[in-house]
Amino acid sequence: MGAPGVKPARVRDFVSHVDLFPTVCEVLGVKAPPGLHGDSLVPLLQGRGRTRRPIYFECLEAYLNRGWAPLRGLIRDGKKFIDSPIPEVYDLEKDFDEASNLALAGGVDLLPHKKNLEATIRAYGAATPASLTGTADRETQERLRSLGYVAAPVASVKASYGPEDDLKTLLPFEQKLKLATQWKNAGRTAESVKLLEEIIKARSDFVPAYFRLSEVYESKGLVEERLQVLDRGLTANPKNYVMIAGYGVILVNSERLEKGIEILSRAIAISDQDAEVWNSLGMALWKTGDFEKARAHFEQALALDPDDAIFNDNMGSFFVATALRIRNAKDVEMAIGYFEKAIAADPVLPSAYNGLAGAQKILGRRDEAIRNWEKAHELSPEFDFPVYNLAVSYLEKGETARALEYCRKYLDIKGRNITAEERREIQSIIEKCRK
Repeated sequence: MGAPGVKPARVRDFVSHVDLFPTVCEVLGVKAPPGLHGDSLVPLLQGRGRTRRPIYFECLEAYLNRGWAPLRGLIRDGKKFIDSPIPEVYDLEKDFDEASNLALAGGVDLLPHKKNLEATIRAYGAATPASLTGTADRETQERLRSLGYVAAPVASVKASYGPEDDLKTLLPFEQKLKLATQWKNAGRTAESVKLLEEIIKARSDFVPAYFRLSEVYESKGLVEERLQVLDRGLTANPKNYVMIAGYGVILVNSERLEKGIEILSRAIAISDQDAEVWNSLGMALWKTGDFEKARAHFEQALALDPDDAIFNDNMGSFFVATALRIRNAKDVEMAIGYFEKAIAADPVLPSAYNGLAGAQKILGRRDEAIRNWEKAHELSPEFDFPVYNLAVSYLEKGETARALEYCRKYLDIKGRNITAEERREIQSIIEKCRK
């Protein structure tokens, strides 16, 4: 590292990333903010010494997102201690490459190392694993859940961890999982399936392998095979929250509503803090006609995550449906509020504009509805509902040329997937336009 008046040099002292910021502050002549954990490296750069201090480190990503054992450690007095189910101790003065784990050789008392680590954590005020919470953004949550990792503040925390939970034990399976994904993406489906099945046979509790295998089948349009794999995962891991919740959400998304309700109810019995589970269960209950319970579940999802765009969009759609069912204008106004909140959270969410337009149309605000349907169409040209509604609305306004334009677009979007009923409806609009 070079700085004004200082030549780059190599030093023997152990340093940490937390030392970089206070170092830059001193080099620039800026007073460092109070409360920093690191110390300036300028004395070392100038050839002077500094008081050695413990260096704390941690690796908790796999603990939080995969349910693996937490890893924390300390470098002190030339020794590096890694606290994990398979502990590690290295003499960095003699073995800087960490080739010889002294903890495996025996004769190393781990208790002093553990006490020093605990004291350092207390001094630094580092968060303990159990206190670490937080919600990732929706895209990250959905991706994590689809891969069989924790996607909500419901980490699979164990009372204790054994060697089977150690990162060193599980990393080879994670590497195989990555290779299977690469093969799947390269079109080597059979090899990917074979490798994932090998992982499951070796570690039936390695939940991500079931979800990755289900993804392979989904990519080939094999819906039944996908669900069978997840069912196997649930049978092997009946108390694993990630397995239960992830499988339940996929069941609802696959329109397997009754079983989805059953599985997601089991998830809620384990933890009632997963907003996505409440939302998915609400969707399933709504689709099966239990409006009262569906509303309660949507409300619970929003109570846990009030600013989520999808949850607000779903609640808006629910209120539109109830308004049409019981002819209640108040529910339409409530729907509009939820759609507007969804758009505020995600200004490029096409379904929210489509829902907002539908609510406005019910209240007779046709021109506003048309603007929002056009916005939905702009954001998602293949989204068929806005296009159909625009055809109807322009016909009502007497703008038959615009109505015909959207009829043609609708037919292009639906293509061979159009049902007989949909064809009759759009044909009726076309005939009215030509009269």
